[in-house]
Order: sequence, then C-alpha cells, then structure tokens
Amino acid sequence: MAMHILISSLSRFTRPTGICRHAASLARCLAGRPEVERVTLVVGAWQETYFHATFELASPKIQVLAVSLPNTSLARNRWFAFGLPELARRLKPSLIHLGFPVPIFRQGFPAPVVATVHDLYPFDDPASLRPFPGWCKRIFFRRCMAACDAVVCVSQSTRGNLLERFPALAARVPVHVVHNYADLVPLADPPEDDPRPFLLAVAQHQPNKRLDVLLRAFARLRAENPAFLPYRLLIVGSPGSQSEALRQLAETLHLTPRVHWMPPVSDHRLAWLYRHCSVFIANSSMEGFCLPLLEALSLNCRVVASDLPVFYEIAGAVPTYFSLTPDPLANLCAAIDRAMRREVSSAQPPLTRFSRTTAAAGYLNLYAQVLRGYGAEPVTEASPAPSRTDG
Repeated sequence: MAMHILISSLSRFTRPTGICRHAASLARCLAGRPEVERVTLVVGAWQETYFHATFELASPKIQVLAVSLPNTSLARNRWFAFGLPELARRLKPSLIHLGFPVPIFRQGFPAPVVATVHDLYPFDDPASLRPFPGWCKRIFFRRCMAACDAVVCVSQSTRGNLLERFPALAARVPVHVVHNYADLVPLADPPEDDPRPFLLAVAQHQPNKRLDVLLRAFARLRAENPAFLPYRLLIVGSPGSQSEALRQLAETLHLTPRVHWMPPVSDHRLAWLYRHCSVFIANSSMEGFCLPLLEALSLNCRVVASDLPVFYEIAGAVPTYFSLTPDPLANLCAAIDRAMRREVSSAQPPLTRFSRTTAAAGYLNLYAQVLRGYGAEPVTEASPAPSRTDG
C-alpha cells in the first residue's frame, strides 16, 4: 500500500524555526521513498511563503497546504482540536504526523496519529514561560501524549526525559527515536561581500540558548586577545523573548558594529555560513537535539559546545566542550580560544546515523508498526535505500 502522509506544521512562527525545519526535512525524506506516494505539509497562511523560500520542497510528491485562520493561540489550538481532524477526514491520509505536540482528540481522526517530541521545555524550565501559557503548554502536551498512536523522539536524551515524566507511555504506544538528519549543500558563491572572519551561532533568541553568555564571551575575547579584533559574530535565528535584551546587551558591551543579527536564511546560504565560519558555537543550557550542531559537524566546522548529554549523543568527542558551571563565561572563552587553535579536518565525519536514508527508514518502520496495530493494510518494512536528490 502506497502511503499518503499528512504532516501538521502549523505554528505561530512568522519566520523559520527548528520545528519548521524538522517538518520540511520529514516531508523531503518521506517523499524520496517509493512507499510514499504523497506528502501533504500543512502550514498556516503566514508560513507558506517562507516554507517555499527557505526549504527545498521541490519534489512533485510534496504539497504545501496553507490554512487560513487568525494567528492567535486560541484559533490555532481550536484548529488542532477540530479543524485538523476535519481536514484529515477530507483528505483521507494513511497517517497524520504532528510536527510537535498539540491538543487533539483522537476520536476525531480517521487514521493513526504520530507526534514528534523535540523537547520537554514546558516541564524542564517552566520559569522561562509566563505562568498561564506555560500551564497551557503542559496541558496540551499531556493531551497529545494521551491521544496519539505513537511518539517519535529526536534523541535518546529526549526519549529518556519523556519516559521519566510519562512512565506509562511506552506501555501504551510505540516510543521510537528517529534522529534529525543533515544534508545541506553550500552555495558556490559567497552570500555577502564582507571578507572579515566570523564566529557563528544559529539559535532563536530564547533563554536556553544562552546567547547572553556568548555576547559577553565575545566581548571579553576582543578585549583580552588582539587576535579576535578582526572577527564578527553572526547570530542566525528568529526573534524570541530575549531579542530586545540581547540587543541592549550588545550595545552595552560596545559590540553593535561587530554583532550581526541575521534572520533565518535559506538552507544553501546557511550551509555556506557553516562552511566558512571560523568556529560554530552551541552553548545552550538545555536542548532536545540541536540540528545546527549536527549541520555544523556535517560541514566540518570547528565546533564549541556546552557539555550537554545530547550533544555527546550527537557529536561524540569531536567538539571542544565546556561547562556551564561554575563560570560559564570563562569556560566558554577558553573553549573558543582552544577551538581556534585546532586544525579543520578535511575528512567528512562519519554521520550515517544522521542521514536522510536512515531517517526515512526509521519513520517508515514506525509507520508500518502503527498501521498494523491500527488494522490497516501493512506497509512493507523500510530498509535503507539509496539516497535521492529529488526530495
């Protein structure tokens, strides 16, 4: 049975984020497999332009379906609960895949529902959210876990965290790990004329990304080491709750001419930035996966990373690690300095665990298990197939 997969990626974001990139990557890897005849990627009307402009979605199997509704929390969550099942009944997909946990009622759907869990921020760091929105996020997450037919976690760390908080979940539904994958292709020509060297971070402006520590470290390196004076710091990512505070901090530290705040860019341009940066820095205090770290590794960057377990899961011993305690600023400065002294390897690191082929096989094996349990015609078990370039 050839499958039609409906992917829900409707979210509030008016610019690309990690969950948007995950949904686009999911659509591409599924569309490259013969078991899948059609992928419908559902987004909000305010997302349609950037999905087409930023992500490679040229496969004829992929349809981007934009839904028109007010971009408010109430309207979006009402649509997840009632509009999404109505759409599924109309399109009759083989399976619905939620790009992130949303409030659903299982009885409204005509096919199995799978949800991707990227992280558990509403539970792990409730203080970073306003009280009522944080409470809503936790309620919606629980509702989704109670209603879905299977869960995909993006890392073993996320799966362990999920089952620690929801210990009965794995006895009710499959809870599988399917890692994100990286297959960016850089632009041949530079996207900008500025020849100055640069350090790179790719992160939304949120507290867990610790961009404040990165700004302070960059200022200290420039003040204490003349070798860093020519450098710029490029921070690529969508605005978030800390945007204004971070810009004010950069001004206070007299970094404004040297810090470039870049909105999310196309995959090709992002790949060029990874390939040409002097050091890529991922200094988060909390992550579910961190796709930019994987992408940087795949393009042979020097990498500095905080010592999170999930970063070791992804990168092993390749990055220059540092501790966020007891003195994150001094530790980060020292790590950047050490990384700058390392030679860049010309050899592609072994990242077969994070390939498009491996991801597609993981998803299709899970879908086969879910559809068999649902009573649908079984799908042939997915084994790794040659990589496809057309989507």
